[in-house]
Amino acid sequence: MAKTARKVEPASKAAQAPRQVKARPGVERNLSILMASSEMVPFAKTGGLGDVLGALPRELVRMGHQVATILPLYRSVRGQFGSKLRMCKSGSLPMGDDSVPFEIWQINEVPGVMTYFVRQDGYYDRAGFYGENSVDYPDNARRWIFFGKAAAEAIDLVGLQVDVAHCADWHAALVPFYIGAAAKRHNEIKTVTTIHNIAFQGIYDSSEFKYTNLSIDKFTPNWLEYYGKMNLMKGGIVASDLVTTVSEKYASEIQTPEYGCGLDSVCRSKGARLAGILNGIDVVEWNPAKDPHIPKKYDAKTVTEGKLACKKALLSELKLAIDPSRPLLGSITRLTGQKGVDLFFRVMPQVLKMHDVGLVVLGLGEPPLEAALTEMAKRFPDRMKVVLRMDNKLAHWIEAASDYFLMPSRFEPCGLNQMYSLRYGTVPVVRATGGLDDTITNYNPAAKTGNGFKFGPHTPAAFRACVEDALTYYDRPEHFNQLRLNGMSGDYSWKRSALKYEKYFKKLVAGVL
Repeated sequence: MAKTARKVEPASKAAQAPRQVKARPGVERNLSILMASSEMVPFAKTGGLGDVLGALPRELVRMGHQVATILPLYRSVRGQFGSKLRMCKSGSLPMGDDSVPFEIWQINEVPGVMTYFVRQDGYYDRAGFYGENSVDYPDNARRWIFFGKAAAEAIDLVGLQVDVAHCADWHAALVPFYIGAAAKRHNEIKTVTTIHNIAFQGIYDSSEFKYTNLSIDKFTPNWLEYYGKMNLMKGGIVASDLVTTVSEKYASEIQTPEYGCGLDSVCRSKGARLAGILNGIDVVEWNPAKDPHIPKKYDAKTVTEGKLACKKALLSELKLAIDPSRPLLGSITRLTGQKGVDLFFRVMPQVLKMHDVGLVVLGLGEPPLEAALTEMAKRFPDRMKVVLRMDNKLAHWIEAASDYFLMPSRFEPCGLNQMYSLRYGTVPVVRATGGLDDTITNYNPAAKTGNGFKFGPHTPAAFRACVEDALTYYDRPEHFNQLRLNGMSGDYSWKRSALKYEKYFKKLVAGVL
């Protein structure tokens, strides 16, 4: 490879505090932004992270900013987009005592957004992104350390002009370190790390630290060291000029021992440089008036008849025998403890016994929870259906057919399904946590305001009371119709989110944050 390996070490002053620089002429209107992530639609997706990186850059471009993205060049990306990719630069970087070559490839697939890829086949030419058969790759620490180095190095290799480097989650959390390492060249680049779920931190054995090629003083409690191990998320929080999360409530929650997953004090140390910005949704894909996946399209004017037609068709498809005029409850979720699935077992049998309702659950997750839900459905064969798969068409259909949507999460950094539900006139019943608390307002029958129902303590009693309270409005059309319309009238677009990101980015670049 053309470039000689060199030791990369951050300048401590640059990493410890935001760099105070004057705003360059014109920066008040337009910024140059580089976004680093392990996922991005349409190239790589396992969950909401890919959707965020697919939508936010496009919205910032529409606002007049220049945006580029960078992620690993996975085998699946080469297989699907190989004919459109082209190699633009090459180099090598130190990994411990070794020198590892890499290439930067690029594609112009997303309108207005140039996407760059780090090609290093030894690390990324694999069947999965993070592992296979539910087992993480044993060298994941090195894979994401290398990505952090290469993403920062690409700025010089490609000749990018960057005002803000925005890094997604722990996979890209070392990018701020390596931008700080080149402080003389990059002393005007501001760094931002977004925490999508602080429960996932990238914690590895201390023996992996040598691959960072950072000085040993960075393996201390003030930096990457975490109870004797290396914590990549912690490093990203400490080294970034700004840390964001995916909802305002979650930004507060992660500063507490209950939700901070051991990093609450690190989060509190950021002070005003920790902010919550609620994610948006794709309002083109999730639009009941144009949705190709549902049997009858509808809008706010035709929501009642449209949803009834969708419900009748879904009940027939799933062979459920409930009266279509009665409430249908839906849930689309990962079947994990985080999502509060245990509350289904402790509450929904009683609800199904006491009320003339149906329940449809779509999702995959932990085998014991899958099995328990399946057994529960056998007790109510005519009124409950569990579908154990990921099915985008069915997900749209359930949103359109359901009258209520259940999300009893223990914690929820942002949540998307409650916003899909609001868009489709489906009334959410949620736990008041994270983005669920930010997006759902309890219905007030006196004022006819609010868009759903939420409960506080994560207990069966609180969940059941909330579900039964919500059901009381179903046969009161003057209220239930208003609930639907209140939800459908909200703004859940990425434009709303992008405006907030723009505000923070501009403050950073102007040196006023």
